[in-house]
Amino acid sequence: MEVLVGQTYILLSEFQKKEVKNPVPESLFLFTCYFCGMLTKEEESFIIYWEKNREKEKNIWRRFLYGSPWGLVFALPILIAVIFHDWYKNMVYISPSLISLIILAVIGIAVFYTLFSMQFKWDRNEQIYEELKFKQNKEQARDL
Repeated sequence: MEVLVGQTYILLSEFQKKEVKNPVPESLFLFTCYFCGMLTKEEESFIIYWEKNREKEKNIWRRFLYGSPWGLVFALPILIAVIFHDWYKNMVYISPSLISLIILAVIGIAVFYTLFSMQFKWDRNEQIYEELKFKQNKEQARDL
């Protein structure tokens, strides 16, 4: 779900799926009011969540642990197509040493995809956090 904040589109759907116990119906959370300056409950809960977990999610081992299933989902079809190469009769012969090289390449692809996707997720959450903090500071300055 995309939310318009300023001129930037941000994604809050992952946070809503994971952290909010009773999410607001999607029809009510399509757009937030940027000009009224008030933070919604979801935005406030995201700020609290990210302040607690931003350093923990920055850890490379945690990124690898939580992102590796998606990396394997992305890379295993390549390995499966190579291992079961008998279905395609015109495929070039693959020697056992070449299979080990292909397995190493697939592992490399999985690790790269895992770390890259989790870094992207962290950067996206950090951008959302900074925009919401700016909005919160703007609201507090207006109230003074």
